Amino acid sequence: PGPSGSSGVNGMPGPPGSPGQRGFPGQAGPPGLPGLPSEGEAVSVNEIRSICAKVLREQIEDLTARLQGPVGPPGAGFPGSPGEPGPQGAQGEKGTRGLPGEMGFMGMPGAPGPAGEKGMKGDMGEMGPRGPEGVGKDGPLGPPGIQGAQGPPGVGLPGPQGDLGPRGMPGEQGPQGMRGTQGPPGYCAGCAGGGPQRAPRNDGPKG
Repeated sequence: PGPSGSSGVNGMPGPPGSPGQRGFPGQAGPPGLPGLPSEGEAVSVNEIRSICAKVLREQIEDLTARLQGPVGPPGAGFPGSPGEPGPQGAQGEKGTRGLPGEMGFMGMPGAPGPAGEKGMKGDMGEMGPRGPEGVGKDGPLGPPGIQGAQGPPGVGLPGPQGDLGPRGMPGEQGPQGMRGTQGPPGYCAGCAGGGPQRAPRNDGPKG
């Protein structure tokens, strides 16, 4: 900013302030000269005093108003209240433009202002080019869900026939079987007489 302009005209003086406290009384004056002797009857001192006292009582106010001693020292009272300001003086002439002042120091950053009101929704822009194909990743395993209600009992189906198992171990020998019936007599062609030949003994199958 440029230099300040010249000061304006002094304003009108304000009203007088309230009177200060009463000063100290002045020094007493020298005693008066003795009066001339009166002619006639002699008057006693007491009568003279009573007459003087009566006159002083009647004219005490006039006498005190006329009596003015030397100027006393300034009173020790407090200064009165300041008077009201006078009316504003006329505006002074505009001063010449001053030279530009030096650059001031950089101020501290101000506090952030309040957030502005939400603007209106803009028009939809043009569709941009298609981006590269993304690579999806499995997300984290979610929390287990709530256990559902128990379902109805299932109906089992017969499964497929299993494979033929390995051959088992030979079992223990069984008990001897019953003796079979005797067979018919055999015929022997080489025997003499062609008689029947005894068949070999057959004890039946073994267990």
